[in-house]
Amino acid sequence: MSIFSHNIYENIRTRTIVLYQGKILLHPPGKDGSDEAWKLPGGGLEPHESLAECARREVLEETGIPVRVGRIAFLLEWIVPRYTGALEDGDGHGFGLEVYHYAYPEEPLPPTKAEFPGEQPARWILLEEVAALSVWPIELKDLCQHLSQGNEEIGSLSLIGKLSNPWDRTERNAWSSPPHEITIEDAAQ
Repeated sequence: MSIFSHNIYENIRTRTIVLYQGKILLHPPGKDGSDEAWKLPGGGLEPHESLAECARREVLEETGIPVRVGRIAFLLEWIVPRYTGALEDGDGHGFGLEVYHYAYPEEPLPPTKAEFPGEQPARWILLEEVAALSVWPIELKDLCQHLSQGNEEIGSLSLIGKLSNPWDRTERNAWSSPPHEITIEDAAQ
């Protein structure tokens, strides 16, 4: 992946905050020492895929856990300016966007599995224990602390648009439903 291109499929990624019974699903740090932080499941957008579909697919591929994707928790956007020296000659800037969704496992909950042989599977970590871990992004610590205290999820709705008559209001109102019940299928109707 290169955040230095202008290709949407290289620059936009999803990360998924999978919550279940006071726990969050995280990938442990790499055993080779190349990755020292705990991270959320997620990955790159594929052609003809919504962000919510990407989030669901990536969690299933990386952990073996099927999930219902809910609202967007937050966006993490960065622009790499020329002066950093990270860009090759001719590139004016680099851009990356990660979209963080909340998600909830479907029942019955299967055990987690690793995506590739030799990797450690993702683990369920108590929300209150996240503060003591090295995590990416660092903002995840504050969010998990907030949730562990019984507070409601912070975030916004994720709506999937479709080509239709803009004057037709026969569709369901997304704001009238609890955010954790808005599904890909609801938004596509």
